[in-house]
Amino acid sequence: MKTIADVLKEEGREEGRGEGMVNMLLTILSEKFTHIPESLQEKIKMSDEQTLQTIAVNLDDIQTAKDLNKYL
Repeated sequence: MKTIADVLKEEGREEGRGEGMVNMLLTILSEKFTHIPESLQEKIKMSDEQTLQTIAVNLDDIQTAKDLNKYL
């Protein structure tokens, strides 16, 4: 049986991974597009892990900010 501390540690790890994925995607997309509108950055930051993974898998198909919007 998990303790409350174990559950909190697990949640913290998951949150950390999500933040890491957001930062990685924003870095890659910034290199690709030079400028990402603040509204898109916020959408990426608020996205769930599945959406972030979908964006990561489809990075080659995303050529413009408009393309990125399709996934958000």
